[in-house]
Amino acid sequence: MSESGSVMSLPRTVIGAWLVAMMLRQPEVRRQLSARLNDGRPGWSDDEAAVVKAACELAMRAYFGAEYDVRDVTAFASQLREAAGENLAGGLMRLEALLRSALGESDVDVAGIALDAKVKSYAVATGIALHQLGFVERRVGELVAEAEALAFERGNNPPLAST
Repeated sequence: MSESGSVMSLPRTVIGAWLVAMMLRQPEVRRQLSARLNDGRPGWSDDEAAVVKAACELAMRAYFGAEYDVRDVTAFASQLREAAGENLAGGLMRLEALLRSALGESDVDVAGIALDAKVKSYAVATGIALHQLGFVERRVGELVAEAEALAFERGNNPPLAST
């Protein structure tokens, strides 16, 4: 991320632009971009999901830090479920497992959670964490651009927004 006064990083993928629109509460922009997600088909592609997951990983690390109490993760998962008004990830324990996985814990099982539920949970968690951290538009864009870079580094290929 840009710490100096240099040009800020902007998302360059469709999913990255969609994430920024979601986090900045830009429903019209998000609606327009939704039609381009997963090549216009319902659901999520693995490549797009990888960007959302990476954004959640970055947001969770920023929110909780390196040293965290798992009870804080449980409380945040409960807060997410309440804010979303639905049972994200198929239940509180599964949602907590997703968050702990995003924090880098390897001893949690998220294999039984459907991709759609994972993406929705990651997106909601990212949005709420960044809002509570007070991320402004610039910081949101930088975090999402960093998430895109991570997804590309991991071998994913989400569609570019310019295509």
